Amino acid sequence: MIRLARDRGLAEAARHGIAARSGRWHSCEQHFLALNPFCAACLPGQNPRAKVQVHHVWPFHWILLLGFPWLELDFRNLIGLCETTHGRAAEDHHLLLGHLGNFKSNNPNVRDDAALFRGMTDAELRADIRFAAKEAVRAPDQLDAAEKAEIRGRIAALFGARPPADLGWPGRLDSERAEWERLAA
Repeated sequence: MIRLARDRGLAEAARHGIAARSGRWHSCEQHFLALNPFCAACLPGQNPRAKVQVHHVWPFHWILLLGFPWLELDFRNLIGLCETTHGRAAEDHHLLLGHLGNFKSNNPNVRDDAALFRGMTDAELRADIRFAAKEAVRAPDQLDAAEKAEIRGRIAALFGARPPADLGWPGRLDSERAEWERLAA
Protein backbone atom coordinates (compact mmCIF):
# COMPACT_ATOMS: atom_id res chain seq x y z
CA MET A 1 0.00 0.00 0.00
CA ILE A 2 1.39 3.39 -1.00
CA ARG A 3 1.17 5.96 1.80
CA LEU A 4 0.07 9.39 0.64
CA ALA A 5 1.49 12.68 1.87
CA ARG A 6 -0.63 15.42 3.49
CA ASP A 7 -2.95 17.09 0.95
CA ARG A 8 -1.66 20.66 0.84
CA GLY A 9 -3.33 21.15 -2.55
CA LEU A 10 -6.77 20.66 -1.08
CA ALA A 11 -5.94 22.99 1.81
CA GLU A 12 -4.86 25.68 -0.68
CA ALA A 13 -7.93 25.06 -2.84
CA ALA A 14 -10.17 25.62 0.21
CA ARG A 15 -8.77 29.16 0.43
CA HIS A 16 -10.26 29.68 -3.05
CA GLY A 17 -13.68 28.19 -2.21
CA ILE A 18 -13.08 24.63 -3.44
CA ALA A 19 -14.18 22.11 -0.84
CA ALA A 20 -13.27 18.75 -2.36
CA ARG A 21 -11.19 16.89 -4.90
CA SER A 22 -12.59 14.47 -7.44
CA GLY A 23 -13.66 11.21 -5.84
CA ARG A 24 -11.16 9.59 -8.22
CA TRP A 25 -8.14 11.61 -7.02
CA HIS A 26 -6.72 9.05 -4.56
CA SER A 27 -6.95 6.26 -7.14
CA CYS A 28 -5.28 8.49 -9.74
CA GLU A 29 -2.58 9.45 -7.22
CA GLN A 30 -1.85 5.80 -6.39
CA HIS A 31 -1.64 4.82 -10.07
CA PHE A 32 0.71 7.73 -10.77
CA LEU A 33 2.97 6.81 -7.84
CA ALA A 34 3.06 3.18 -8.93
CA LEU A 35 4.39 4.30 -12.32
CA ASN A 36 6.52 7.18 -10.98
CA PRO A 37 7.77 6.15 -7.52
CA PHE A 38 10.78 8.51 -7.39
CA CYS A 39 11.24 12.27 -7.39
CA ALA A 40 11.65 13.73 -10.89
CA ALA A 41 14.32 16.15 -9.61
CA CYS A 42 16.47 13.65 -7.69
CA LEU A 43 19.23 11.56 -9.20
CA PRO A 44 18.72 7.78 -9.10
CA GLY A 45 19.47 6.61 -5.57
CA GLN A 46 19.70 10.17 -4.19
CA ASN A 47 16.71 9.85 -1.85
CA PRO A 48 15.37 6.31 -2.27
CA ARG A 49 13.25 6.45 0.91
CA ALA A 50 11.93 9.98 0.40
CA LYS A 51 8.18 10.55 0.39
CA VAL A 52 7.06 11.47 -3.13
CA GLN A 53 4.24 13.98 -3.43
CA VAL A 54 2.13 13.94 -6.60
CA HIS A 55 2.21 17.59 -7.63
CA HIS A 56 -0.07 19.32 -10.14
CA VAL A 57 1.97 21.31 -12.66
CA TRP A 58 -1.02 23.64 -13.05
CA PRO A 59 -2.50 23.97 -9.55
CA PHE A 60 -5.59 22.00 -8.64
CA HIS A 61 -7.59 25.12 -7.70
CA TRP A 62 -6.60 27.01 -10.87
CA ILE A 63 -7.62 24.21 -13.21
CA LEU A 64 -11.00 23.93 -11.52
CA LEU A 65 -11.60 27.68 -11.41
CA LEU A 66 -10.48 28.14 -15.04
CA GLY A 67 -12.68 25.35 -16.45
CA PHE A 68 -10.29 22.41 -16.88
CA PRO A 69 -11.43 19.99 -14.12
CA TRP A 70 -10.17 16.87 -15.92
CA LEU A 71 -6.59 18.07 -15.48
CA GLU A 72 -6.83 17.12 -11.81
CA LEU A 73 -6.70 13.48 -12.98
CA ASP A 74 -4.59 13.87 -16.14
CA PHE A 75 -1.08 12.40 -15.85
CA ARG A 76 0.20 15.11 -18.24
CA ASN A 77 -0.47 17.63 -15.46
CA LEU A 78 1.28 15.62 -12.72
CA ILE A 79 4.88 15.27 -11.57
CA GLY A 80 6.33 13.39 -8.58
CA LEU A 81 8.50 15.49 -6.25
CA CYS A 82 10.13 14.51 -2.94
CA GLU A 83 9.04 16.08 0.30
CA THR A 84 10.34 16.05 3.86
CA THR A 85 7.75 14.36 6.10
CA HIS A 86 7.73 13.05 9.65
CA GLY A 87 11.39 12.22 10.04
CA ARG A 88 11.91 11.09 6.43
CA ALA A 89 14.48 13.52 5.07
CA ALA A 90 14.33 14.67 1.47
CA GLU A 91 15.52 17.60 -0.61
CA ASP A 92 11.96 18.99 -0.48
CA HIS A 93 11.75 19.46 -4.24
CA HIS A 94 7.96 19.65 -3.85
CA LEU A 95 8.22 22.92 -1.93
CA LEU A 96 11.27 24.30 -3.72
CA LEU A 97 10.61 23.42 -7.36
CA GLY A 98 6.86 22.81 -7.33
CA HIS A 99 6.03 25.96 -5.38
CA LEU A 100 9.24 28.03 -5.60
CA GLY A 101 9.58 27.98 -1.82
CA ASN A 102 6.02 29.06 -0.93
CA PHE A 103 3.01 26.71 -0.91
CA LYS A 104 0.75 29.64 -1.87
CA SER A 105 2.61 29.88 -5.17
CA ASN A 106 3.16 27.50 -8.08
CA ASN A 107 5.68 26.87 -10.81
CA PRO A 108 4.19 26.03 -14.22
CA ASN A 109 7.77 25.38 -15.42
CA VAL A 110 8.36 22.68 -12.80
CA ARG A 111 9.16 19.97 -15.38
CA ASP A 112 11.89 22.08 -16.98
CA ASP A 113 13.18 23.11 -13.56
CA ALA A 114 13.26 19.51 -12.31
CA ALA A 115 15.56 18.74 -15.26
CA LEU A 116 17.62 21.93 -14.88
CA PHE A 117 18.23 21.47 -11.15
CA ARG A 118 18.27 17.64 -11.20
CA GLY A 119 20.26 16.17 -8.34
CA MET A 120 20.71 19.44 -6.45
CA THR A 121 20.25 19.37 -2.70
CA ASP A 122 18.05 21.78 -0.79
CA ALA A 123 21.13 23.85 0.17
CA GLU A 124 22.51 23.86 -3.39
CA LEU A 125 19.16 24.98 -4.79
CA ARG A 126 18.78 27.79 -2.28
CA ALA A 127 22.33 29.00 -3.09
CA ASP A 128 21.83 28.89 -6.88
CA ILE A 129 21.25 32.33 -8.45
CA ARG A 130 19.02 30.81 -11.18
CA PHE A 131 16.71 29.43 -8.50
CA ALA A 132 16.78 32.74 -6.58
CA ALA A 133 15.68 34.54 -9.76
CA LYS A 134 12.74 32.15 -10.16
CA GLU A 135 11.71 32.63 -6.52
CA ALA A 136 11.73 36.39 -7.05
CA VAL A 137 9.06 36.18 -9.77
CA ARG A 138 6.65 33.64 -8.31
CA ALA A 139 3.22 33.29 -9.86
CA PRO A 140 0.58 35.37 -8.07
CA ASP A 141 -1.62 33.84 -5.37
CA GLN A 142 -4.73 35.57 -6.74
CA LEU A 143 -5.42 36.09 -10.44
CA ASP A 144 -7.07 39.11 -12.04
CA ALA A 145 -9.26 38.76 -15.16
CA ALA A 146 -6.39 39.36 -17.60
CA GLU A 147 -4.15 36.81 -15.84
CA LYS A 148 -7.00 34.26 -15.84
CA ALA A 149 -7.51 34.73 -19.60
CA GLU A 150 -3.76 34.42 -20.28
CA ILE A 151 -3.41 31.27 -18.17
CA ARG A 152 -6.60 29.76 -19.61
CA GLY A 153 -5.08 30.24 -23.08
CA ARG A 154 -1.75 28.67 -22.05
CA ILE A 155 -3.49 25.65 -20.51
CA ALA A 156 -5.74 25.17 -23.56
CA ALA A 157 -2.70 25.39 -25.86
CA LEU A 158 -0.86 22.73 -23.82
CA PHE A 159 -3.70 20.30 -23.11
CA GLY A 160 -6.59 21.21 -25.40
CA ALA A 161 -9.89 22.79 -24.47
CA ARG A 162 -11.72 19.49 -24.06
CA PRO A 163 -10.95 16.38 -22.00
CA PRO A 164 -8.87 13.76 -23.85
CA ALA A 165 -10.04 10.20 -24.41
CA ASP A 166 -7.25 8.86 -22.14
CA LEU A 167 -5.90 10.55 -19.02
CA GLY A 168 -3.00 8.12 -18.61
CA TRP A 169 -4.45 5.80 -15.98
CA PRO A 170 -6.99 2.97 -16.03
CA GLY A 171 -9.79 4.72 -14.10
CA ARG A 172 -13.28 4.73 -15.65
CA LEU A 173 -14.44 8.31 -15.99
CA ASP A 174 -17.71 8.06 -17.92
CA SER A 175 -19.80 9.95 -15.35
CA GLU A 176 -17.20 12.70 -14.91
CA ARG A 177 -16.67 13.05 -18.69
CA ALA A 178 -20.27 14.19 -19.27
CA GLU A 179 -19.89 16.91 -16.65
CA TRP A 180 -16.49 17.97 -18.03
CA GLU A 181 -17.88 18.22 -21.56
CA ARG A 182 -20.73 20.40 -20.24
CA LEU A 183 -18.21 22.69 -18.49
CA ALA A 184 -15.96 22.89 -21.56
CA ALA A 185 -18.85 23.86 -23.88
